[in-house]
Amino acid sequence: MLKVVFNTNVFVSALISPKGTVGSLFKFAQKYKLIVSLPLLEEIVQVLTHPKISRKYEIDPEMIQEMLIILKKHSFLASPKKNNHTS
Repeated sequence: MLKVVFNTNVFVSALISPKGTVGSLFKFAQKYKLIVSLPLLEEIVQVLTHPKISRKYEIDPEMIQEMLIILKKHSFLASPKKNNHTS
């Protein structure tokens, strides 16, 4: 099974426009394994709760909570490893 990592913009676009091109990616979610991390989920919440975004697209806390529940239920939660190498 193909492992997929989406960035924050993909999740935000999918919530704002679920019938759009990006939103359609989630229709095929059973064909791949979605990988998320806690920092990614936190960033998604930060973007969606930003006043400019939440007002413009009428995103309420319940919508965000519902999306997080779905993501946690249907994805694999990865823990990013720290890079100990210095440049």
